[in-house]
Amino acid sequence: MRGLLLAFEGLDRCGKTTQARLLKQYFDPHSPLELVQKAQLLRFPERNSKTGKEIDEYLKNKSECTDQRIHELFSLNRWEYKDLILQNVNSGIHTIVDRYAFSGVAYSAAKGLDIEWCKTHDKGLPKPDIIFYIDVTEEDVARRAGFGDERFEKKDFQKKVREAYEKLFDEDWQMISGLQSIEEIHQDVLKKIEVYLKKRRSPPYNGMAGVKELWNVTL
Repeated sequence: MRGLLLAFEGLDRCGKTTQARLLKQYFDPHSPLELVQKAQLLRFPERNSKTGKEIDEYLKNKSECTDQRIHELFSLNRWEYKDLILQNVNSGIHTIVDRYAFSGVAYSAAKGLDIEWCKTHDKGLPKPDIIFYIDVTEEDVARRAGFGDERFEKKDFQKKVREAYEKLFDEDWQMISGLQSIEEIHQDVLKKIEVYLKKRRSPPYNGMAGVKELWNVTL
């Protein structure tokens, strides 16, 4: 069976990075689900690439950029890792992404850009098997340590981001309350993965299907 592509999404400071790291630790060095023996974690934007360094400057308010241009840079940053993601999952390696194309669309739409225009830049990227959405409100994240350190960490803007996310939800999204303890959220994630795998192993699936593209095109 191929590896899984699993994405964590949500507002800033919602806890997705913590959960992505915990899930990687769970899969390494041996998977209790008996699918793979290792996993890779990617955090978007990946800030070590050329585009990532430019994005990092922008997020830390050290440079300026038009909304359209920064959206394209975020998307390009994800495209730089498309081949690696496909290579991983086709080799049986779980790939966990902390933020993905959905963040790019939600944050740009929150600025007032057309949501369909935002989607076009990521069409063709591998589609996650499951998108875990850590569900908290802007009031919840505003009370958390470190909130406000980066450009988009403003309560009013986070409210717009949450509303934009809601327009993207479909059957592949799994809602998880971000008000639970860290361990409770982790266990919730594992349970949802098990449910997904049981479904994939049952007729008419008979095993893991191939990776799909964003949005709804089979590779």
